[in-house]
Amino acid sequence: MKNLIIGLDKYKIALLGELSRQDDLERIIMLGKQALEEENRNNADFIFKHTIGTHIEKLIREKIGSDLTNFKIEVREQQGGQDIIVEYNNIIVYYIEVKSRWDIRNSITMSPLQMENSVINKSKYSLCCVDMTNYKVGETDRYKVSDINIILDRINVLNDIGDRIEPLLTGVLAVKDLDNEITLSGDYRGTIPQSIVKLGESIDDFVNHLIKVIRNN
Repeated sequence: MKNLIIGLDKYKIALLGELSRQDDLERIIMLGKQALEEENRNNADFIFKHTIGTHIEKLIREKIGSDLTNFKIEVREQQGGQDIIVEYNNIIVYYIEVKSRWDIRNSITMSPLQMENSVINKSKYSLCCVDMTNYKVGETDRYKVSDINIILDRINVLNDIGDRIEPLLTGVLAVKDLDNEITLSGDYRGTIPQSIVKLGESIDDFVNHLIKVIRNN
């Protein structure tokens, strides 16, 4: 440890000295690690969305071939109740929300907007769950997945998520636009237990499902 400190530049050594004089040093370090972990997870989640979207598009084009025109899959950076939009002939035919689970103590959750969109579009909305809880734990490249084939067996897709959530939101959606009714507000979230996540289908099966949707439009 001493040799590592000696090898740092003067600014970092001075910064360590300043931190060492803080009464709550351990808490500062703990919060800093948590913030870095959260940043790494967010970056990894964003990469997953692009990787999964690209993989789905590739498989669909391989299976349909030259018959498929005016088709695209778009990953949206700004949240609108879903992460991936599937368009065919300039019409949105499917929505995909991608969620990653990194901590075995936590479950996958959905925001109010995501839940609402899944119910409104329940026939064309899927929740894609990626379980990374035991993926290269403790290694520096835990958040770097260079090949999607490595994590394909960790992905489960729930095509009926809207049907499952609808009973929770029936009353909420019914009175959404009324001024004289009590409604829910704030960041209430829907928790998806692992027992349900494990019922989801594979990416390959989901691609076959999506192809049927595309051909019916």
